[in-house]
Amino acid sequence: MTNLLRDQISGLLSGDVRLKSNRIKSLRHYNKKPPEVMVKISGHCKNMAHIQSHFEYISRNGQLDVEDELGQVYQDTDDLHQMAKQWCSDTSSTKPNTRHTTHIVLSMPNGTEPYAVKKAARAFAKNTFADNYQYVFALHTDTDSPHVHLTIKNLGFDGKRLHIRKGLGVDLLDRRKA
Repeated sequence: MTNLLRDQISGLLSGDVRLKSNRIKSLRHYNKKPPEVMVKISGHCKNMAHIQSHFEYISRNGQLDVEDELGQVYQDTDDLHQMAKQWCSDTSSTKPNTRHTTHIVLSMPNGTEPYAVKKAARAFAKNTFADNYQYVFALHTDTDSPHVHLTIKNLGFDGKRLHIRKGLGVDLLDRRKA
C-alpha cells in the first residue's frame, strides 16, 4: 500500500490507517488498538458472469443501494447485469485472463456510524479513481463492522489499465498502457 493511499484515507477519517493482510490471523500484532480503517484488495473479476455475481453480492441481490462514480444509485439487478456486460465489452485487451475489475473493501471498527463510513468511502473513491475510472460501491452493515465494497473497472477512460496487486505493498495507482 502506498503512502498516497494511507494519506488519503487517513485524511478522510482523521485516523490512522494500517495494512491488513489478505488472511486474518489475529489482532495480537497491534500494540494499542485495532486499526481505524482496514483496506483490503479482495479480488478481481475476469469475465462478465463473475462481475454479475459480484454485483449481486455487493447489492445483496438488489436489496442494497449500489452507487457509481456519478452518484447514480442502482438497486435493480438487471441494471447491474447490464453494467457488467458493458464493463466486459469495453476491454481493449486480447488476453484471455484480463482483469476487468478490482475489488477493495474499506472496513471500519464496530460502532462507526454507517453514514460516515459511506461518506468517507465515496470521497476516497472520487479522489482516487473518478478522474479516469468507473466504479461502484455499496455499504454493508450486516456484520460487526460497517464496510464498503468498492469495485473499479480496470480500463480507464484514457485507455490505460489500472493494476492493483492483491496482498502486495505496491503503488496503488500503477497504471499501464493496455
